Amino acid sequence: MDIPFVNMLLILAGYINLVIAIGFSVYLFRRFNAFALTNFELAARVQIPCIIAEIESGEILFATPAIETMFGYYQGELLGESVDRLVPQVVRETHARHRAVYSAMPTARMMRGVDGVCKDGRIIAVEVGLIPVAVNGQHCVMAIIYLKQQKDIAV
Repeated sequence: MDIPFVNMLLILAGYINLVIAIGFSVYLFRRFNAFALTNFELAARVQIPCIIAEIESGEILFATPAIETMFGYYQGELLGESVDRLVPQVVRETHARHRAVYSAMPTARMMRGVDGVCKDGRIIAVEVGLIPVAVNGQHCVMAIIYLKQQKDIAV
């Protein structure tokens, strides 16, 4: 079986787990009138490596602990930052243009062969699944990010 296809299935399985967790939480709310966790907290609890960012500005609204660990940040350190902070300097302008195009017609899609940059400057190869979501009326994207391999390149 093709490795990228298997990775895509793993990302899809993670997203399905999140949807199931959210659905179960909604069920509990309706059944017992108690909603203990927000949808974002559920994503963090099931350890899906994802961020949620506003599409046009790229502002990170939520990052799971798995993402913070992957990129070497402390808890909450990415909140309010631009997603461009996770993109290597040489492609930041291109990434901003791609984000602008994506905001015009957001659709679920997979990005392969993408590099990310850690807080310490290490470059990591990742695969990113993009899923458009709405958060408090804002057009956002959930980016599920999986580590592909580590490169030994410093920025």
